[in-house]
Amino acid sequence: MEKIKSIARRITEERREKSGKADATIDSQTDEGYKRVKCMENVALSISDKVSRLVKAMDDVTFLCRGIAEDYRMATHGAMGQAPPEMVHMATELHNFGQELSQKLDDVKSEMKKGSFDNLVNYAREFSQIDQMNEDRKKKQLEYDFFRHKIEKLVQNELKEKDSTRIPRNEALCEKWRQELYRSTESMKIKGNRLYMAGKKQ
Repeated sequence: MEKIKSIARRITEERREKSGKADATIDSQTDEGYKRVKCMENVALSISDKVSRLVKAMDDVTFLCRGIAEDYRMATHGAMGQAPPEMVHMATELHNFGQELSQKLDDVKSEMKKGSFDNLVNYAREFSQIDQMNEDRKKKQLEYDFFRHKIEKLVQNELKEKDSTRIPRNEALCEKWRQELYRSTESMKIKGNRLYMAGKKQ
């Protein structure tokens, strides 16, 4: 039941803030930090995508070189009969070139996967956590704002209010969500700073 009430409070508060009927709690520092981290995420995802395509291109080149080498091997070993000396020489050169290039491409691809590429992929995956933390922060901010605005209305109508416990009760809930929002914000800042600094080192 409390979960349903919580969802209803957030929806109500969000509509009020979007319509301009209520002011939202502003945290420019955290919002700007989140934007910087998201910018870093876009760069990481773009590089990761390009590196993935580069690795695939290397695979394609390796496959083609080996295919050419095999075709010429068949041509110079009787599949086409007696080949002219020039063709034998060409086949040998292309075979050696294909083998050498394939080995070099395999080495480069292996180094990329063991080094920066895997680190970059793992780094990009971590950004889903900051999105979840930001979503959690926004939920708690809406809860806090809901009770903050509720208290303002209760204080305005204090003389008409028959239940004297409503204001203290809602103040306690407001303080609870203020602390929850603070903890959520601080955790997000720590995670965001770590991701940002790690991104500058990539």
